[in-house]
Amino acid sequence: MLEIKRATPEHAQVAFDIRLQAIRGQCIGAYTREQMLLWTRGKAEDGYSALMDKPFYLGWVEGQAVVTGMLDPDNNEVGALFVLPDYTGCGYGKAMLDFLE
Repeated sequence: MLEIKRATPEHAQVAFDIRLQAIRGQCIGAYTREQMLLWTRGKAEDGYSALMDKPFYLGWVEGQAVVTGMLDPDNNEVGALFVLPDYTGCGYGKAMLDFLE
């Protein structure tokens, strides 16, 4: 069962790693290798950790973070919706979206 919790600054690296794995695992074929590497370069400390100050959430399954999602109230948007490749198709992305909406 998915448990969604507010992320803390300590979760920045976990959230960044989910994003990285999701993009590299699920966007292959839509972008060139160079585009993928450019999009996923850097580290959590390079600015991704600042997102943890926003309404940023992690979805956990059996103690492992598997999905991220963020509310951007300034732009009335949902963002940073990423699911680990091994957990796609399980409904966790939809569950996070439903939670955020």
